[in-house]
Amino acid sequence: MPIYGLISFEEAHAIEKSLLRVVSRFKNETIRILEIGVHDGRTSRGIRDFLTENKITNFEHWAVDNGKWAKTKPYDAVHMVWGDSSETGHLVPTQIHWLFVDGCHCINHALIDMSRYGHRLLPGGEMVIHDTYAEVPLFCDYQDHGPRDRPEFHIAGVRLALKEFGLSPLIRQDYKLIEEVKYSSFVDKKGATIFEKVM
Repeated sequence: MPIYGLISFEEAHAIEKSLLRVVSRFKNETIRILEIGVHDGRTSRGIRDFLTENKITNFEHWAVDNGKWAKTKPYDAVHMVWGDSSETGHLVPTQIHWLFVDGCHCINHALIDMSRYGHRLLPGGEMVIHDTYAEVPLFCDYQDHGPRDRPEFHIAGVRLALKEFGLSPLIRQDYKLIEEVKYSSFVDKKGATIFEKVM
């Protein structure tokens, strides 16, 4: 079984199901994966290992990270882009099949990542957004910039961005909610929400 990074078993399982759905929708295409936020690379390697174990070899794995925690590529074949995701969009493909949003969790970066990179998803592609659990405390995991007394600059910025972007509650016409990973209580499990791009 693949080893993932700072995600729970439930979140990893949801990612795996999402990847398989996308692969099945685009059978004859090279699947372009874009991961925003790499940290120590364990999630990147988990994605690679899962696809490899399922004999899926026709994929390109792209990753963007600001280099604060990540210091090296997670594995040799990754197309690694170093820099702030708000400034590096021109360096990644304009059409992607699968997107994992797990970079800076402030509302500003989360909105940029959902909008700028989500816009590149082909219809039938999926976007997995990490750290969306509503029970994560508002003032948890300050993101090292912005006003410390505002929840938008803590990890709660992701769920606030979901609301502002029209994904929670879902009012947008271009996405369909596929799955939410939630928990009965907060024990450092941060949840994930998966959307399919429909137009």
